[in-house]
Amino acid sequence: MAIKYIAPIAIFTLLLAGCTNVTNGVHYATFDGMPKEVCIVKNPHVTIGNALPAIQNGFERRGVHTHIVDFSTDCPCTYTVEYSARRSWNATTYLRTAYVVLNKDNRPVARAEYTASPYTLTKWGRTEERLDAMVGELF
Repeated sequence: MAIKYIAPIAIFTLLLAGCTNVTNGVHYATFDGMPKEVCIVKNPHVTIGNALPAIQNGFERRGVHTHIVDFSTDCPCTYTVEYSARRSWNATTYLRTAYVVLNKDNRPVARAEYTASPYTLTKWGRTEERLDAMVGELF
């Protein structure tokens, strides 16, 4: 009798495992503490209006001065930041995926990613908070 409940419980458990928002970070190399300044390279393909200001605020809040540049070659800093953010729609738009890469001398030293499951109710959270958490994962 109890065996017939195992399959539905297992399926429900697997579905719940996919119902989450995930922010994680990876360090590719060690770097000497937090940089004093970074250049954020504008991504013209990102259509989320508050993405760039949110990333910039994330660095500034941690005491890292930022410069916004169009190309990495325009950067007067040792560190550059590249980013992407995409949204999806489910009754309203929400941040679906995003990443931020911290480069030192044009080589990646850290990367942070965010992914929202389409099945979670917390996907409609504030974009600024999600991107700020990603900046924190870089360090």
